[in-house]
Amino acid sequence: MLRRHIFSILLPASTLGCAILSDNGTRLAFAIERASRQLLESDNSEIILEYRPKTDLKQNYEVRMLRSLRTEAPYGGYITVSGDDGGGTSYQGRFVYIPRPLHIVKHDESTLITLRKVQGRIDIVDLQ
Repeated sequence: MLRRHIFSILLPASTLGCAILSDNGTRLAFAIERASRQLLESDNSEIILEYRPKTDLKQNYEVRMLRSLRTEAPYGGYITVSGDDGGGTSYQGRFVYIPRPLHIVKHDESTLITLRKVQGRIDIVDLQ
């Protein structure tokens, strides 16, 4: 049986400063880093990260994740978030493996990202 844990990321800009929260792609990568570390330190096999764009949920936005290039860290890959203050980064590739391309379009709601322990690493396996 998979054990799940929900990890919600709702960070005000003052929490980490404007340099870190420069765009939604970077903001998502930092949230993935925190969730992956939390999962590694837990007995859970899976965690669900709730991601919300920093400007507002009242918008259309897309999350795209290109698959990782390697099966060992650093994994590579690239994530983008479109919409208000969109952006992209490969920063998450230091912490998580993305086994296949993932894509989701959202309007007025958060995105749920499933991270799972797989063979000693953390994989991003689903977007909802």
